[in-house]
Amino acid sequence: MYPYNNATIPTSALMIMTVTFFILIAIGEVIYAKKIIRTSSLKLLNVNIANWLISIYQKGGYFLIGAITTVLIGDVCKLTIGRLRPHFIDLCKPSIDCSLLINHNKYFNPDEFDCTANITADVLREARLSFPSGHASLTTYSAVFFILYLQLRITCKNLKLFKYLLQFISISITMFVSMTRIADYWHHWSDVTVGILIGLINALVTVFLVADLFKEQKTRHVNNDQKIHDSINNNNDNGQIKIHVPN
Repeated sequence: MYPYNNATIPTSALMIMTVTFFILIAIGEVIYAKKIIRTSSLKLLNVNIANWLISIYQKGGYFLIGAITTVLIGDVCKLTIGRLRPHFIDLCKPSIDCSLLINHNKYFNPDEFDCTANITADVLREARLSFPSGHASLTTYSAVFFILYLQLRITCKNLKLFKYLLQFISISITMFVSMTRIADYWHHWSDVTVGILIGLINALVTVFLVADLFKEQKTRHVNNDQKIHDSINNNNDNGQIKIHVPN
C-alpha cells in the first residue's frame, strides 16, 4: 500500500509551465518579426495587422492547439480506462481486509466494497484516473515543441550554446515533473511512460504535419539558391563570373 501525498507539481503549476512556454514562443516571434523587413499582407477593417501579431497567432496558435489535443487525448484515456492510482487504498481505506491472503491479487468490483475514509466523490473519482499521466504528456509536449521551435528560430552560431542550454532546461523540466508523479505515488511508472509517449508523438505531429514549422526555413533556402543562380547568370551575361551569396 502506497501512502497518499500531496503532489509536488500541482495542476496549477503545470498550467503555469505551459503558459510560460507559450509566452517564450510569443517573445521569440516578436523578436523574429522585428528582424524581418516585410509588409503585412493581412488586414482587419482595412488596417494592416502587425507581422509580430501574425507570427504569434501562427506559431503560438499551433502550440495551443497541440496542447489542447494532448490534454483531450489524456482525459479520454483516463475516463475510459479508470486505472486506480497507487495511493488509492490509503486514500479510500476500502472495507476489505487487504491483509488476508485470499484477498491478495484479487479484483474487486466497485460495488463489492465501500470507502471508509471521509473523502468527497470528486477526490474518489480523481483517484481512479491514473492512466496515463496528464502531467507527463503535457510537459513533454510543451518541451518538445519548444525545443524544435528553438531549433527553427535560433540559427546564429554565437547563440548555439544558449540554445542548447534552453533545450536542456526544457528536457530537465519534463523529466523532473514526470519523476515526481511516480515519487509522489500519483502514477504508476507505466502511466508516466505512456504519458511521455503521447506528448512526444503529438508534439512531432503538430510541428511537422499540422504546423509544418520548418516549411519557411526550406522556402528561405530555396529562395537563396534561386538568388545565387540568378546572380551567376547575370554575371555570365556580362562576361564575368562573380558569385554573390545573400545573407
